[in-house]
Parts: sequence; structure tokens; C-alpha cells
Amino acid sequence: AELIEEDSQGAVAEDARKIRGSARQLLNVIDVILDISKLESGTIELQRETSQVSAVLEHLREAAPAMAAANNNTILFAETGALGDAEIDHARLYQCLHQLVSNACKFTRNGEIRLTASREPGRITFVVSDTGIGVSEALRERIFEPFVQGEADAARRYEGAGLGLTLVQRLARLMGGDVACESAPGKGSTFRLWIAA
Repeated sequence: AELIEEDSQGAVAEDARKIRGSARQLLNVIDVILDISKLESGTIELQRETSQVSAVLEHLREAAPAMAAANNNTILFAETGALGDAEIDHARLYQCLHQLVSNACKFTRNGEIRLTASREPGRITFVVSDTGIGVSEALRERIFEPFVQGEADAARRYEGAGLGLTLVQRLARLMGGDVACESAPGKGSTFRLWIAA
């Protein structure tokens, strides 16, 4: 598809772009399923290293603008105080935050996404909030279950397999923390992720 896109124009190039986009989405779903399977079997081991927590946010700042632009959103980052160094798995923490920001961007149009990081004794907390469609109370109770995508109409309008939040929760718990959601329909969502530090 990539070769076709490079060598074509017009409708053919557009079709090749769609094929590549679908292939990327399918690959992401497969990667998440593999990660969840490894977590269930206990074969994922964290690669903890002492590093600056803010480096994870800097990494995310590079990817976030493109995600936000897709639905004409703005994205803001904030650190409330020094985050300092911690024994963290940079890749897994980034994976969790990327998923939360990606979800916020997907379910928000012409709005704002904000990621705030703070450090408290024994833990680091990341809060991802958006001004998007929000989540009903009934769905909030199930949102971290595998393959839960939302109400039927939302599931049709938004792409995804309903596995991202399941992976975030399981990785957060592996890192000595957890994730929680506060939301209401039409009033946006706030996801609070914390890890041990």
C-alpha cells in the first residue's frame, strides 16, 4: 500500500492511504492483545530504570500535537512542582499516558485536553482531562473491562477495539498504582493514573 501510494495520485493514492491506516490500526490492536495476554500470563516484566519523570512527558509532547490536531483540539501540559527522578519503566508509563491522551483526543472535538503531573510521597500522579463527550455512570463501572467501547451509537462513531483502557489499568497496577475515571455525559472526562515512586 505504501508503494502504491508513492507511485499513484488521486483516488488510487487515497485508497492506498486508507489501506495503510487500517493496517496500522489492526497492528495496534494486535499489539494490545499480545500485551494483555502477557500480563495475564505474568510474562511482562517491568524494565525499571532511574530516570527523570519529566522525560516521559517530553516524549509525549512530541506525539500529542498530531493526535490533538486530528479533531481540532488543543493540548496543554503542566507539572505541579518538580517531578524529579524515579525508578520507572519509561516505555510502559509512556504507553499508558499515550493511550489516555489518544482517547481524550478521539472523544473530543474542537476542545481541550490537559495533562497534569504531580509528585506526592510514594507516588506520581498523572491527570488527563478533556472537554469531550463524557461517559455515562453505567459505562464508568465497566470502562476498564476488555472490549467495552461505549454505548452502541458511540461504538459505531468512534474507532477502537475497547482494549486500551484495560491495558492501561493492568500496566498501572503492575507499576504499583491504578487508574480511575470521573466523567459525565456532555461534560468531558478525567482519568487519574498513579504509579508507585
